Amino acid sequence: MRVIRFVSHSLGSIVYLVLGGAGEAVMIDAGAGAFLRAAYYSDRGYEISHLLLTHGHFDHVCDAGRVRSLTGAPVVMGADDIPLLELAEGMCRAYGFGWSRLEVDAGLRGDAEFEAAGLRVFAMHLPGHSPGSYAYYFPEIGAVFTGDTLFRGAVGRWDLPGSNLDELVSSLRRLVEGLPEDTVVYPGHGEPTTIGRELRENRLLRSLLRHNEELE
Repeated sequence: MRVIRFVSHSLGSIVYLVLGGAGEAVMIDAGAGAFLRAAYYSDRGYEISHLLLTHGHFDHVCDAGRVRSLTGAPVVMGADDIPLLELAEGMCRAYGFGWSRLEVDAGLRGDAEFEAAGLRVFAMHLPGHSPGSYAYYFPEIGAVFTGDTLFRGAVGRWDLPGSNLDELVSSLRRLVEGLPEDTVVYPGHGEPTTIGRELRENRLLRSLLRHNEELE
């Protein structure tokens, strides 16, 4: 099993490919440039079985429609973020990234478990950065894809429309307390990290969790 990571465009959002067995792959997020990567790996015999979107902000979904059209992979995302796609279309066009009509095949509500590319996937509903933010945990490879909820040394913004700090803190607590410390965190921006490292070294994370405990 391999995780392929690449920066999709100048805004720094990351697109991931998890290469599973039997020539299958899963794509997580699809910012501008994801279509070219999907085409590259498709030409080399990989079937992209699923496109998992961590949330509906434009820098993570600009190429999602094109990837779906190319691969036929079902698009999975949080149902509460589907309304954000209309705004995402306008933003993608404004930045010159283009847009292709996107159909969402599975709008998730609450947690879910399914199989993709021969791997178990736990979809964790983690609202806060956006109402329908999700993380995708792959226990067999010890990896979680957190979108814009948790970063190396930082956490997701809570000053955007639909963001909510209390929900974000609750989601962060669930994420870092619910997964093993050696779990590799692949965020929507920046470098990978681990749950344990963020518990020890992420000052903002620790401050938010501590402040929330004091209020309870």
